[in-house]
Amino acid sequence: MKRGIVFKLFLLTTMLCILILATIFVGQTIFFKQFYMNKKVEDLESNLTVFEKEYHKNSNDIAKIQQLERDFAEENNAWITILDQYGNLKHENDFYIEIQLNEYYQKLLGMKTTKVPLYMIDEDNSVQLSESLLKNSQVYIIGFLKESQIIPVEIMIEPVEININNEVYSRSQNILAKSFTFRNKMLYEKIGGTRENLKEIYIANENSDLVNLGGEIINIQLPESNDLSNVIYSNSLFLEQIKDFQNKLILDKLDFPNATTQLINYEQNDIKYKILIAKSDETNSYIFSMTSLQPVDEAVQMIEEYYIYIVAFVSLLILLASYYYSIKIAKPLLRITHTTEKIANLDFSETIAVHSNDEIGDLSRNINLLSNGLSMYIEQLQQDIEKEKKLENTRKEFISGVSHELKTPLSIMKSCITILRGNVANHKKEY
Repeated sequence: MKRGIVFKLFLLTTMLCILILATIFVGQTIFFKQFYMNKKVEDLESNLTVFEKEYHKNSNDIAKIQQLERDFAEENNAWITILDQYGNLKHENDFYIEIQLNEYYQKLLGMKTTKVPLYMIDEDNSVQLSESLLKNSQVYIIGFLKESQIIPVEIMIEPVEININNEVYSRSQNILAKSFTFRNKMLYEKIGGTRENLKEIYIANENSDLVNLGGEIINIQLPESNDLSNVIYSNSLFLEQIKDFQNKLILDKLDFPNATTQLINYEQNDIKYKILIAKSDETNSYIFSMTSLQPVDEAVQMIEEYYIYIVAFVSLLILLASYYYSIKIAKPLLRITHTTEKIANLDFSETIAVHSNDEIGDLSRNINLLSNGLSMYIEQLQQDIEKEKKLENTRKEFISGVSHELKTPLSIMKSCITILRGNVANHKKEY
């Protein structure tokens, strides 16, 4: 079965376009996600380096540092903060209690007062925390002592109280008073939080940093609702990762190479996150950043759903474009085929119209020249044949005429010779 060039061009063009469309679709759904992740991490690492340089320039300007953090978060869609060498928030000094240590602990620890950060307290206790924080309340803390800093594991607050009719009341609020216990659950569980009373834990040996201390609250600092730091405190996911990193620094003695950026993969509720931690030797701190990869998952899912309509529309467009393209390309070839068929039958009445200055146009011109040349040579040949025929006829007529003219005298001579040989009419030989 003969298949025309239009069908072949249409089929080839359609298959090629569908292959390209399928390649783009596979690339978008399979490789785009990985490309996006790699690109996002590269950009984040690059911007983290820029942030670190700016931080070194303004390490003493807290307002400038907070502005840098805001700009970084907006530009990179990522959370970022600065941690000290023990994993504490370095420039967020607005969420703590200051306690005056009891005399026993002053002698034991060699300091009179200390500040205890409260942002590591778990979120489900935040309401109780605001209710229980009263000046002059007694507080007992089990935590890690790092230089003069306390990293709390458990905080127990006993409000200032009075006894009326055998019932205990808070002196400042005139409500029934009760003790509150708060924990950094992650750190609490890692050091053996199954014990009934962590207050009994003391320094196990001289190399241990775990201490038990008590004192009185002399100052309370809570963040304002519109502060930048409040955004960090309310971001439980980000804060949990900071806690986990701090636990590794304290308990696992994490060995973090100098001047390097560590990349950590984290997943929660089927959402993937990237955590980047850069160590700054100049300021003895860590730059801690975290970004969500949820947008790329949503984008890939949307692309997959959207591609159903795109593929249908583009497939229809491919069919129409392929058909038009095939007709457009094949049309001059079909004209050439039609004309050359006539030339093959020695019909030179048609010429190919030339509309393009390309290879097909050159081919059309050459076929026209060939057709004209063949027509001219065939016409010349026909003329030569006619001349040859005329010459042949003239030759024949000449020979015929000459034969006729010679035939008569020859016949007479033949008759005479015959007579002489046959002795016919001897009496007339003399004549």
